Amino acid sequence: MYLKPGELVYVRSNTLAEPLIKSFYKEAVCRGAHVEVELGFEGQEEFLLQSGQEEQLKRINQNSTELYLLIRAPYMPMNMPEPDAEKVKLRTKAQAEFSEIYFKRLGDGSLKRSLCQYPTEFGAKQAEMSLEEYTQFILKACFLDRELPAEHWKTLSNIQQKYLDVLELLWIR
Repeated sequence: MYLKPGELVYVRSNTLAEPLIKSFYKEAVCRGAHVEVELGFEGQEEFLLQSGQEEQLKRINQNSTELYLLIRAPYMPMNMPEPDAEKVKLRTKAQAEFSEIYFKRLGDGSLKRSLCQYPTEFGAKQAEMSLEEYTQFILKACFLDRELPAEHWKTLSNIQQKYLDVLELLWIR
């Protein structure tokens, strides 16, 4: 994520990724960016589906940020009863509205976004790895095992742009 002074960055994650969020926050502030953080917690969505009222289930974040960073840090699923199907429908509809806005803004260039994975016990379990193995896998996949990871990401970005340019030429309207 290439930050510029004055840009507004919206960071969404949960408490498991707090060390990464703190590190990102400090770096972004030092670069002059404004940072808003939405921090979820274990069982939050499940509790909302179990106990939320219609108005709460329909609410979505309408953040008008310029940059969006999602840090995935999955928890072990909670052993809660199945939520009411109607509540799930309301929540799904609200999330669909968010997705529509999100993808429209990505398409028109008014939103830049980045996604990263933070190693957790549940993520490691899903990958059938130990937490240490999973952590090393993520570090390597993100070029964090290299001296200048940002340079590797820029190189990859340039390669992807070349493919996009070719596809744009081939696009039939």
